[in-house]
This record gives sequence, C-alpha cells and structure tokens, in this order.
Amino acid sequence: METIAPLSPFWTGDPATDLEETRVLARAVGGADPADPWLIYTTGAGRIPVVTPTALDPERPATIAVWRTPWPYLPADIWMRRPGEYAASYQCRMTLTLAAMGLIEADGQHAPWTADMGEADEAAAQSLTAGRFGTAQSEEWETRRDRIAQLAAQTWPDGYPIDDLLAACIEMSAVVRAGSAVMSAHAALTDQANGDPKRAVATLQAAKRLYPDLFDPQGMDPRSVAIWVREHADRATGMFEWLAAAGLAGQEDAAAVREVLQ
Repeated sequence: METIAPLSPFWTGDPATDLEETRVLARAVGGADPADPWLIYTTGAGRIPVVTPTALDPERPATIAVWRTPWPYLPADIWMRRPGEYAASYQCRMTLTLAAMGLIEADGQHAPWTADMGEADEAAAQSLTAGRFGTAQSEEWETRRDRIAQLAAQTWPDGYPIDDLLAACIEMSAVVRAGSAVMSAHAALTDQANGDPKRAVATLQAAKRLYPDLFDPQGMDPRSVAIWVREHADRATGMFEWLAAAGLAGQEDAAAVREVLQ
C-alpha cells in the first residue's frame, strides 16, 4: 500500500510522531510529561505543536531548547489566544502565522518544524530569560524579539489580520482535523500491510486520542479500519481541495490522495 507522507505543516497523517514530539516539547517547556494542554496544543489540526504564552510564565521552568524556537519572541497580540478561540483553530492560526513569517522549516523532504532562532547555551538562556521578563537588559533578547517584530511588520504592513484569520481558521481546523483523521487511519493500514504492526497500532491509538470525535470505526482491526477509511475518503480529498484553494497545497495533492484512497 502507498500513502502520502505528512510533510506539510497544515495537516498530519502521523499522529503518533506528533504526540511524541509534543511530549519532547512539553519537557522543554514547564517540564510536563505528558503535555499539559494549557501549555502545549496538539489537536490534530496541523503538524506543529503550539507553545502557549502560559507555558512561559515566569514561575514555570523552561529549558534551553525553548529559546531556540520562535515562540518566546512572538508579539503578544499575535501569540495570545482570543476569547472563544478553540484550541484547534488556534493551532491552525499559529501555523498559518509562523508559515507566513517564514518561521516554519518545511522543505517537502523532512517533517516540518519551527525555525531555529540560534544557539542558546546556559548563559544565553539566562540572559534571554532576564530580557523577556524585564529583570535585566539582554541584547540577545532584544535582537531576536526585534527580528520577529520586523518579520511581522513586513508580512502584515497594515497590521495582523486577526479577524480574518479567526474566521478562516474555524473552518480550516474542522476541515483539516477531519481529513487528517482519515490520512492517519490510512497510514496505519499501510504500516500493517508493509509488515510493521507495532507502528500501525501506535498510529491507531494516537488517532483515537487526537480524533475521539471523528475516528470511530466499528473495531480497531485492519478490516474495520479499512471500511471506515473508504467511507470517509471524501474528508481527505476535501481537505486537500480546501488547502489547494487556499494556496496551502498543490492541486495535484488532491488527485494523488483520491488515487491512494481508492
């Protein structure tokens, strides 16, 4: 069996890896394992787990690794989650935002991830922490913060389009979660067919965790999952058509998915 590798930041077909990467990120931010949903969002609405502003409150521990990500340097008016904004639509909005600013590394050959903001040893992390919380002046903090602020100004010279993004991401998150659930189940079937049942089980378990409202086959055996995928294949093709119309995927992707899911 064939599948399409989830190498786009805007959808996922590898929920087991997504959850593991979220655990790694959660250990770097706040030391939580498993991830505290108040600190890190992985909703299945995209490939990149989102660090929330709450995760970097002064009283929470943060490792050196977090200072290499863009999250601590984002302007508050972009990073904050708005009242009534669902976690999945927030994850979509932050993915779109980072992508528009060039802060997601996605080359079509490796799993996408946030851009590396630069080295940060123990001393640098202490300086960045002090700069962010205003306890001491930090030239490195100001340099990185200003870099992100400049990117935001260049990307949206008329201001961050929060209202447009809020509306678009409500729809996008629903479409992407529905399509990604199907792609994840199909990936599990592919693993099973290719002789990796352990991976298939992990993928199905992760899909059940990420999509409890969507992924509901009669059973978790290959036959039941295959029936469910066939019955919901239009959700996957619809996702790629939506992404293509938004300029976030190629038209050929929808055709490829249609062929793969036949």
